[in-house]
Amino acid sequence: MIYFIDFDYTIADTSVTEDCKGNYKEKQKLISQFHIYPEAIKFIEGTISKGAVYIVSGNVGGTIKKTIKYFKLPIDPNNVIGYRQGMPMDNLKRKIAVIKFAINYFNLEDRLTEIVYIGDEKDDETACNLIGINYKYPDWIDWTDSGINISLSLFYMKWFNYIISFLIWWFIDFCYLCGLKLTLYGK
Repeated sequence: MIYFIDFDYTIADTSVTEDCKGNYKEKQKLISQFHIYPEAIKFIEGTISKGAVYIVSGNVGGTIKKTIKYFKLPIDPNNVIGYRQGMPMDNLKRKIAVIKFAINYFNLEDRLTEIVYIGDEKDDETACNLIGINYKYPDWIDWTDSGINISLSLFYMKWFNYIISFLIWWFIDFCYLCGLKLTLYGK
């Protein structure tokens, strides 16, 4: 088997970089705060002897290589393919471009049925289906013990606050238009 493994949220929780979208230099400053999934490293260590392991990600290759070096991960930096300038920014199109680039770069065009892509997103699965390679969800990720849950909770809380604020202002405007006077506490 040949394994293509995604990086973000498959090997490492990189949620600390969410505010750095598009700025890889700022992301690289936060590498020390990444959380590496130990189960992902165990999988890689147990798989290297059985077949080829490549990191194929929409993240910038330099960021992945610096993370490998910082955490001393058992991954050959020469087996890393990441986003390259000129590739599409749309998530699905970028994933397709990166995977196709890796297949060509490592001369695996005639071995597509042997490739298994391990990734955490629906776009990973869709890209694999379109390209004609196998897909596997990383079963080592426990989303309940991840910063992702916190990030999603904050995302939903932010939208909840927007909706509540909108409803309050709508109610105040409605009362004003109807000629109703609101008595606020302390006034």
